[in-house]
Amino acid sequence: MAFELPALPYAQDALAPHISAETLEYHYGKHHKTYVDNLNKLVAGTPDEDASLTDVIAKAEGGLFNNAAQTWNHTFFWNSLSPTGGGAPTGEIADRINADLGGYDAFRAAIVEAGLTQFGSGWAWLVDEGGKLAVMKTANADLPMKHGPRRCSPSTSGSTPTTSTTATRGPSSSTWCSTTSSIGTSPTRTWPPEPPVDPLAGAPFAGALSRPAGAVREPVRWLP
Repeated sequence: MAFELPALPYAQDALAPHISAETLEYHYGKHHKTYVDNLNKLVAGTPDEDASLTDVIAKAEGGLFNNAAQTWNHTFFWNSLSPTGGGAPTGEIADRINADLGGYDAFRAAIVEAGLTQFGSGWAWLVDEGGKLAVMKTANADLPMKHGPRRCSPSTSGSTPTTSTTATRGPSSSTWCSTTSSIGTSPTRTWPPEPPVDPLAGAPFAGALSRPAGAVREPVRWLP
């Protein structure tokens, strides 16, 4: 069974003017698709051809890891954005941000700083480490699930606008999250599953988009 490029959950021009249709076509239609295509070439004829994406990521190194992880990272990222997003969080996630990170403004500043200070390309993440929220960053294709049990949400760093987000919909694996859904369990290996699964057990999530200079944009959403 081949891995497939999941459809975007919105039209390609839906995030304009923050992310243009041309930008999405380039980073989704070209970069993301290339990762999926390369992943399929690398697993063809191997036991990984029938493995889940998270299982491939967990044991892969080198080119296989890079393409599998970037397939996961980009899928998670696109599904963290919404044309009707923005604003401060409420409920459990707001309480946790206040308690663990000193409030939403401090959290946003920390995750933007993580993205801006990531040398070269990479990602900034809001993660749950042992029941406490923290901000971390990873280089290139690297991602939190490769570094022990964490729940996470992504932001990009590098040639694309830096985005600080928490997840609206999060893929997770029993090997690193407390939820049990995973990418790649359906015959077509598309994600997200329906209905979407939140990594913090139904809590509301959101984020804010910022450009490398730090100007805040808001194409992502807090779930009710």
